[in-house]
Amino acid sequence: MGVFLDVKETPNPIQLSKIFITICKYAVYQIICHNLLYFLWQIVIAFCHKIVVYFVARGFLIMRKSVVDAVKKRIVAHGRGWCFTPKHFLDLDSDTGVRSALSRLQKDKMIRRLAQGIYEYPREHKELGILPPQIDEVVKAVAEKNGTKVLPSGAYAANLVGLTEQVPAKVIFLTNGPSKKLKIGKFEIIFRTASEKTLHAATGKVGLVIQALKNIGKQNIDTAMRARIRMALAGISQKELKKNLKYAPQWIRSLILEVVGGAQ
Repeated sequence: MGVFLDVKETPNPIQLSKIFITICKYAVYQIICHNLLYFLWQIVIAFCHKIVVYFVARGFLIMRKSVVDAVKKRIVAHGRGWCFTPKHFLDLDSDTGVRSALSRLQKDKMIRRLAQGIYEYPREHKELGILPPQIDEVVKAVAEKNGTKVLPSGAYAANLVGLTEQVPAKVIFLTNGPSKKLKIGKFEIIFRTASEKTLHAATGKVGLVIQALKNIGKQNIDTAMRARIRMALAGISQKELKKNLKYAPQWIRSLILEVVGGAQ
């Protein structure tokens, strides 16, 4: 350490002070070296951490951009007016990743959110701007999302087959899923749970006419309505009519067979 003490001699105060100073210098030197090494180590750790964070973030952004581009490409391929849910893109990424991509496209105003988990690639008109969503597209997206069967009913069914011209503000659909309501712009879409028997009777064009007539009512059937029914069912064979009329109310069965020229 630089100063040695002869143990055979009695140390004097000067020797002791030199020894003490030397020990203190050595201690300070060790502390400084230790702290310096520790400080340098902390710098190395912080630098490595920043490098890792940078490359992880860069990789995440690249991956996220790739997912956004893939989602965007699929939407464009379907064309404007397409309604969809995150479920339509789960083969591209996780549910969280897909929702993040859709949120990004929504912020970019490429798509719009119609309701919880339902989006649309909106149609545009040169003069009218963004057009309202198509009801059938919205309902199709809901059915695909929930994996349920959905069929038009009521006044909307009557409008689809041409028995009435007015599009109702409340649009009713029969479903084998749960009953619920969905507000889309100025329209309210109502899903009503129905039995398989009722759903079977509502299938196809004949089924739509049956549902429409239930809404119109027997007392409102006049000559003009009979002509519209005949036009709506033009080209439908007697065999197909009788098959689809199996579960229809008696008065509707008789009316349709009479209008199209069949026997009861």
